Amino acid sequence: MDQFTRDIFTDGDENRAVARLLAIQQAELANAARRWAAISAFYAAVHYVNAWLWEQFQIEPRDHTERRTFVMTVATFKPVAIAYARLQDQGYDARYRIGYHVSSSDLNDLIERDLQAIRGVVLQSLNARP
Repeated sequence: MDQFTRDIFTDGDENRAVARLLAIQQAELANAARRWAAISAFYAAVHYVNAWLWEQFQIEPRDHTERRTFVMTVATFKPVAIAYARLQDQGYDARYRIGYHVSSSDLNDLIERDLQAIRGVVLQSLNARP
């Protein structure tokens, strides 16, 4: 993996760590923390996909639509395309939809199932170690 790919992937890991940290907040801000955890989880997925695209093709998607098209059409991402779409949809709703609420259980699934699957596919495809 080249250095720029590693840097992009590290940004993904940092967002994943923020998502995990926010997901466990129990104070009066717990709902807001869970919303931002969903947003951070999506951006971790963005960085993982970007790392793969850079390493394979030296491509940096211009926007979310272009990136999602890659995820939905590139064979490597087929097994996790639905997980990526779920992260993107939940991240968007968490950021922009008034009254959005995500349960701790659903958030845990987003981070530990969907996001972890995307991270795993990228690492496996690049034959990299975590």
